[in-house]
Amino acid sequence: MNAKLKAIILEAIKLEDAYQSSWSDQESFSYAWDRFINEYGWNVQRVGLTFAAQDWFQGLALHVPFWDDDIEERGFNPNIYWYQLATTFCQLHQQNFHLP
Repeated sequence: MNAKLKAIILEAIKLEDAYQSSWSDQESFSYAWDRFINEYGWNVQRVGLTFAAQDWFQGLALHVPFWDDDIEERGFNPNIYWYQLATTFCQLHQQNFHLP
């Protein structure tokens, strides 16, 4: 799992209106995961979990960097950034809930 992408996701969650400063990282992530499933769960069966998460992020569901310049400044390749972000998001879910 990419620690820099995990930090980007958690920073983005903290910018959400619903974010509570008392939340742990796990609670913050659970909030984002629940939003993803509520908003894009329908797409998981259609394209798979990672691609549905990629679509969700590309729709700017969270305040993640989205301009190529911003993505490159953080050391990522804009051509694969969204997929990497989605993969990290799914890995965080597996880690949080101890899934195989």
